Amino acid sequence: MARFGFDPNEYKDQVNNFSPVPRGIYKLKAIEAEEFDTRAGDGTYIRVVFEVVDGDYARRKIFQNFNINNPSEQAQDIGRGQVYAWRMACNRPTAEDSDQLLEIPFMGAVDVEEGKGGYGPQNRIRRFLDPNEVVKQTEARGPHPRTEKPAQPDLPGTEHKAPERREPARAGTGSKKPWDDEIPF
Repeated sequence: MARFGFDPNEYKDQVNNFSPVPRGIYKLKAIEAEEFDTRAGDGTYIRVVFEVVDGDYARRKIFQNFNINNPSEQAQDIGRGQVYAWRMACNRPTAEDSDQLLEIPFMGAVDVEEGKGGYGPQNRIRRFLDPNEVVKQTEARGPHPRTEKPAQPDLPGTEHKAPERREPARAGTGSKKPWDDEIPF
């Protein structure tokens, strides 16, 4: 008999959670990569398993294939271009194989595409973000809006004063009725 050595009930929320992560920019890393022959046997592709590094979707997986050798020149060019972009996103422009890109965090734009062939929707990395480009975009935007409060123009009547304290009108005292207050409608 083999003992589990952990409480399986702690993992009930993770069972069969194959729904895609929402579209967005994520910090990712490749955790597995392997080269396979195409089904037709006339080319090769690299199958990579990426993982979300942090945030609400940490440890979620994204699977992606890169056509490396393909009879379709267009498919081959797209796959090789994606590998180039992946290398640049990892800041490893001289990487010569997928092992040199494993466990290297990078930023990627993840999208959700409709499922095909009876499969449900799935994630695809649509864009591997060059780290130099990400830094330039951040610098161009300036400080995050939440970190710096915009200056308010000094307009007449916008001064903030504490409201004057008024005693509430009491029913049955004097001739003033509760609806005779001075608040305009």
